[in-house]
Amino acid sequence: MKFAENRLADFLFGCVFAVGLLASLATALLLFAHQHWMLDLFTHFRVQMAAGLLLAAFILIFSEMKFPSLIFLGCVAAHMIEIVPLYLPVERGEGATFKVLLFNVNSSTGDPDNVLAYLKKSDADIIVLQEYSMRWTKVQKALHTKYPHQLSVVRGDNFGMALFSRRSFLSEEIFYFTDDELPSLGVEFEHQQQKVFFLATHPLPPASREYSESRNLQLTEIARFLADSSGPVILAGDLNTSPWSPIFKDLLKISGLKNSMQGYGIQPTWPTVFPPLWIPLDHLLHSDEFTITERQLGPQQGSDHFPVEVTLSL
Repeated sequence: MKFAENRLADFLFGCVFAVGLLASLATALLLFAHQHWMLDLFTHFRVQMAAGLLLAAFILIFSEMKFPSLIFLGCVAAHMIEIVPLYLPVERGEGATFKVLLFNVNSSTGDPDNVLAYLKKSDADIIVLQEYSMRWTKVQKALHTKYPHQLSVVRGDNFGMALFSRRSFLSEEIFYFTDDELPSLGVEFEHQQQKVFFLATHPLPPASREYSESRNLQLTEIARFLADSSGPVILAGDLNTSPWSPIFKDLLKISGLKNSMQGYGIQPTWPTVFPPLWIPLDHLLHSDEFTITERQLGPQQGSDHFPVEVTLSL
């Protein structure tokens, strides 16, 4: 009986070691994420890998395989170097604020009636809806009184978009940054006697090499475009990347924008239906002129994304 128990324990420890070893190899491969689109996908799951490695290290302490646990803890530290900075405090503004609500509503599974009820209760100054198709136009009509300034592109795929605002637009334009002709909505409005440029975008998901290259090109072109902008700038959208991807880091570096999640910790927006895989894909980035006074996720509304609510101050 004792022999059987020992065999079972050895088998379980062996399984834990195998899982930890695979997670460690994946951690090492993240160093080459810029070179291959599939490696970039692993960068989005740093939290999950860190949690798994920490659990594996803890379990192996009680086995004869104590040395691998040290390797696993080293990999945990590598992930934490990327994760912890999002929790470090940042300056909070005290001036007049305005609020942005960003929501990938899901063109097929989202519930327009639930979303409309949620938006009617919102105190947001600007609302961005993504995956905006014909079945969502009723929302635009219902919100016209509260949000009279509107810009939208209705599409039959997942890349339509609508922008509703309480503030009047000084200018408005629909941009296409790549040959895929995915729309980005750009508007300019005034806040505290300053002109603010607001851009909403939604690149392709990195589900293949071609899609990944399209996403990367779109985000790079947007970064260069915004780097040449003068004055306060905001970029919002389901960017189909996480803060730990080299593509996201390039976007920040080239554009000079900051991540609004800084100081508020990880706020995962996708997929709502499976918490073990939660990652932050929906972002609001901003120029140095802004500080973030509040940032939170809204309630689940039938989409596979959570809404993002961000309050900014100049």
